[in-house]
This record gives sequence, structure tokens and C-alpha cells, in this order.
Amino acid sequence: NKVEELNQRLRQAIDGQFDNRNLPFGRPAVLFHTKYTILHHPDYISGYSETLFMPLWSSYTVSRQVEVSPVPDVLSNCVRPDPRVAPAFSQSCNNYRAERHITHGFLYPPQLSSNLDKKYDAVLITNTVPMYPAFRRVWGHLQRTLVKKYATERNGVNVLVGPIFDYNYDGARDSAEKIKE
Repeated sequence: NKVEELNQRLRQAIDGQFDNRNLPFGRPAVLFHTKYTILHHPDYISGYSETLFMPLWSSYTVSRQVEVSPVPDVLSNCVRPDPRVAPAFSQSCNNYRAERHITHGFLYPPQLSSNLDKKYDAVLITNTVPMYPAFRRVWGHLQRTLVKKYATERNGVNVLVGPIFDYNYDGARDSAEKIKE
């Protein structure tokens, strides 16, 4: 079974194996109290919050020679669970299907992965955050076009991304209770 083989590879990822490339400046600081896990992938690393059921951040490095290749149809509408995170601490696609005005977007873009197995690793639910559809279109443009442009111009670029929740626009992070509303 292909999925089980991929899940096994994720479980065996060696902590720190990809840190030099994808976290060249070290782990980002999380400035509030929460339990989170570092999830290592060949193409990116993320800090996953079990409290918020989503990544707090993802970091990846894009080389100058990066090729943006489309995600195959078999993966385009598929987001799979991450075997390293208990289902009780993970989102599901049903959460997004129930909300018409919210969808999911990928923090690490699967189209930057160099082969099919790595694309499978990028279409994990632990690589998604909630987004408004209009923002998702802009986000997709940034990931497909600008990241590649900057990587080419600057001989590679490290990207650190994550969700920001500030519903009242006061410039301060919202509480976990407010975010979950």
C-alpha cells in the first residue's frame, strides 16, 4: 500500500536531518504558551500546535533551480491525515466542507516538491491552515510565482510562513479561545 509506505517514511524521519537546509536560522520563537510538535519532512519543517489543530509555522528553502510542477489530479483534491499526529489533535476535511466561506491552504506548496512521494508528504492535513477563498488565490500566486522569482534572483531563499489571527485588528495575537470561535 503506497500510503502506508509513505506514512512509514514520515514516522522514520530523523529529527534534525533537514534542519540545516530548512531552518538555517534556527527554530522560530513561539511567543505564547502552547504545546506543539516539530514535524520533519524532506522539503519542509513545521511546528504543529495540538491546541489549535494546525501548524504555527512552516519553514522551507527554495533553491535557485526550483521547478514548479503541477500537483497530479490524484492529489489535487486529496488531503491526507498525518500519522504522527493523533486524530484527536488534527483537523479533518469535514471541518472545511461545513464552512462555505473558509477553505484550506497549504503553508508549504506541494507544487515545489521535486517528486511524487514528496508531493504526497506535502498534501498532509498538518500542512494546512484555514483561509478565505480570495486570500487562497493570492497565496497561491505568491507561492507559484514570487517565491520562484525571488529564489532565482537571490540564488535561493528561505521561507518562513504561518497563520496570523488578529480578528479585531489591534496588532496583537488573539487568544486561543477567540481563534477557536
